[in-house]
Amino acid sequence: MLSPLLFCRYINDLLLELASTNAGCYVGNLCYNVLSYADDLVLCAPSWVALQLLIDVLFKNVTLIDMICNVQKTVCMVFTPIDRHKIVLNSFPQFTIGRDALRFVTEFKYL
Repeated sequence: MLSPLLFCRYINDLLLELASTNAGCYVGNLCYNVLSYADDLVLCAPSWVALQLLIDVLFKNVTLIDMICNVQKTVCMVFTPIDRHKIVLNSFPQFTIGRDALRFVTEFKYL
């Protein structure tokens, strides 16, 4: 029962650094850019540049604590805005974590 809590304590510095970037999705005056539970993280960003920044911060911090990100299980998903006139691009450059490219998916089954 303590595993998720202890893991979050272990990666607390990572979570704080991600939050300090202020690169994320704003709801009111609050910036949301990382959701975490146990060893699962979801990064949220309003743009390609912001998400790549968050991925870079993630990579730097997991390297410092001797962890790795499993790029076989790590994916990117783009949500289309409700107002289709706000679509800027329909395709994006690949996101990278370290030297590894991440896959884009249109759906993802979680647990």
